[in-house]
Amino acid sequence: MPPAERGIAEMMVSLFETFAEPLSDELMFAWHRMVMSGARGIHTVGAYRTHDEPMQVVSGRIDDPKVHFVAPPSKRMGEEMKAFVAWFNRTASGGWRTCILSASIRSRMATGGLRGPWRKNRWRRTLASQR
Repeated sequence: MPPAERGIAEMMVSLFETFAEPLSDELMFAWHRMVMSGARGIHTVGAYRTHDEPMQVVSGRIDDPKVHFVAPPSKRMGEEMKAFVAWFNRTASGGWRTCILSASIRSRMATGGLRGPWRKNRWRRTLASQR
């Protein structure tokens, strides 16, 4: 099995085994190491990034790029993630099914992924299914 596929499988097993544990830097770093197993070209694996250049999500042609997102500077990642992990763990609810659904909803909220009318309706359906 190729390293990347093995890493994804290992992460899925870890997620199954640790879904009820509080989120932590150590857990996320372990998942990152699993997912990036065998990857080349990434300087920091299993830790927060440390480079000076801004991390961006970009699409389009190289001569006409569209920047969709600019992440906080690397020097702020520890502070930003500490706040995110505390919020994520504080807003976790009980029960296996509820925990999984709430985690996905909270992750989408944190990343700004709930935009557009179709996503709002999906959001409402997901919330309704939790009741």
